[in-house]
Amino acid sequence: MVPPLLIAGTILVYLVSKGYWINFSNGEIERNGVLTFTTTPRRATIFLDGENIGKSPRAEAGVKEGEHTIRIEKDGYYSWEHKVTVKAEQSIPIETTLFLKKPKVEKIFPSDEQDDKTEVENLFFDPERKMAVFTVKDGEKIQIWSYTINRRFWEFQHAPKMIAVYPDDFVIGSDEPYDLEGYFAHVSENLQWVLFTTVPTDTNIPTRRYLLQADSENSKIAELEIPIELTDENRPDFTGNFEYIIFQNNNELRSYNFESEVQSVIDTKTDNQTFTWTTDTDGLIYITKEDETGYSVLRSRVNGEDKTILYQTDWETDEIGNAEDTEYVDNKITEMNLTKDSKHLVIFTNKSILIYSFDKSETEEIDAQNPGMFTPNSENTKFLYTHGMVDEIYQYTLEVEEGDPIHTVGSKLIKDLSNEFLPTQFQWDLEARNIFYVRQDNTQEGESDEDTETEIVAISTENNKSYSLFNAVIDIPTVDFALGNSGSFLVTICKEDNSLCKVTIHE
Repeated sequence: MVPPLLIAGTILVYLVSKGYWINFSNGEIERNGVLTFTTTPRRATIFLDGENIGKSPRAEAGVKEGEHTIRIEKDGYYSWEHKVTVKAEQSIPIETTLFLKKPKVEKIFPSDEQDDKTEVENLFFDPERKMAVFTVKDGEKIQIWSYTINRRFWEFQHAPKMIAVYPDDFVIGSDEPYDLEGYFAHVSENLQWVLFTTVPTDTNIPTRRYLLQADSENSKIAELEIPIELTDENRPDFTGNFEYIIFQNNNELRSYNFESEVQSVIDTKTDNQTFTWTTDTDGLIYITKEDETGYSVLRSRVNGEDKTILYQTDWETDEIGNAEDTEYVDNKITEMNLTKDSKHLVIFTNKSILIYSFDKSETEEIDAQNPGMFTPNSENTKFLYTHGMVDEIYQYTLEVEEGDPIHTVGSKLIKDLSNEFLPTQFQWDLEARNIFYVRQDNTQEGESDEDTETEIVAISTENNKSYSLFNAVIDIPTVDFALGNSGSFLVTICKEDNSLCKVTIHE
């Protein structure tokens, strides 16, 4: 027989976990709620309605129903404050990140042994920003380096690697080395490949593309015979399984297989149609093909086999975009993303944001106010978007965990940016608790257009408060950065000497 005392204790623990609380003054059991606190970093002080209740992590039971003010503090960090509404028998998780008031900056490149005059010229990242590829001008040559942002547990030394030198390590063909108008690097998400594109100053010399091994000091370099001109609309992309490159050549959408070096035609279009595409890790490609009448969503193998039309509509009869009196240009599809579970396809147009559900085989419009920016999180379960000229930033949540008492499916306003200058480069941290962006102000009196006051800012998606993380005057055309170790530091270019820097924002 189970001892009665053990049964009573088990029941008591269960009731407390659900927020029930014994009022010893009258002997009644009160129906309250529970708050659980998890902070990064740990051991932060928690205040509930102004009262110090202890250090994180912790659970606070017996919190009365109604609105409560939470403040979390730690020496050297910005404080975090938020109001929550507690309901009986409900456990509310409070998960937050605190940021250092004075981030710690250290140089990654060049090292102390290298020439002080060595400067980083351009910086590129893979789609998930796990690796930085940067270039250094060495006279007429271009050094190409890679840096793995998150050190793997078996790596005792963690330093940038020079993977190639242009033109020394490249096959230039029959041409002599030539001056470049520009160059671009695209890094695969598995961090193994870099697609390096050179654009000659002489327009009679074709654009060339080279495939490099990103994490090797003795990179194997192969020139890819991909017959396209480089534009924003037909920029080559790696597939989700990293075995192919997808590119558009005139009216054909093609794939190029690394191993076999074989090109395949995935789909064709007419002159007045346009392609948008995305891929998954199983070797499937999802394509939207549109014209002035409407669009269709197709799914195919990346070699063009097993093609299926998933959805087809026209702008005039479909309710999507309220297109009855709208010009075709207002409905141009600009981007498409597939959620990691392959349940939803998010279609971003000049006029609206659409979500196609594979389970329901239907499309829903979630916003129709000329969205101007679209940034999904790593799982593609949430995304940020703005209206028009980036005046307000919204978060849309596609799905939440069952029983989540805080988050809901749908849109919510995160931040009014109407009084800020040039917000760009929006990113999520790994847990999607915070978003980060670059705020630039090049309107300061007495400064030239090149002198741009630049600030990297974090916004908590829970309390919508902004935190200034890093400030510098940047003299490069595009300011970019990547988050490392779940958002504990940034990798960017510092103004003082154009070096590659690591900026620790919490420890």
